[in-house]
Amino acid sequence: MWLSSHTLKCFSSAAVGVVWRCARRAHEGLTNLCLVVSLRPRLSPPVGADVFGNAWVMTATRTEEGIREALSKIDGENARRVMAGEVHVEGHDEGGSALVFSGLLRFGFYEADFGWGRPRRLGFANQDAGELVMFAGTATGEGLEVWVWLEEEVMVRFERDPEIVGLVSQN
Repeated sequence: MWLSSHTLKCFSSAAVGVVWRCARRAHEGLTNLCLVVSLRPRLSPPVGADVFGNAWVMTATRTEEGIREALSKIDGENARRVMAGEVHVEGHDEGGSALVFSGLLRFGFYEADFGWGRPRRLGFANQDAGELVMFAGTATGEGLEVWVWLEEEVMVRFERDPEIVGLVSQN
């Protein structure tokens, strides 16, 4: 896998859509966009910030237009039912390939200080996790870091896509 770090100016389903659209042009066999979604803010009552542990689910779509719909399926009641193991979020084509999107925007990586100052650069490791896109905040608090792992030949096409080239600053 090859890594490319880019900075976009915003994070939203639109940012996911841009990366997804460009990745599909670069990777003709790509059929599924999988989104890792936090259940914490969707549960009622919300899970407290001081509670430790993961609470997430993966949802999927096959189209850029389906991003908002896939996210809207995970509302308060569905979040509770997913946590209870009563339902499974549908949408993934088991026979197709997938690009997984996840975000760590609220983790405050650049705020951490272990005694030698705040970090100047963030990095992720992806050891055989497949094709993946990670969103993170930036050191300045403006923009969005987008970490993309794709097969080498796919990454070359992705990085040359005019839409990506026009939106990012290469780090």
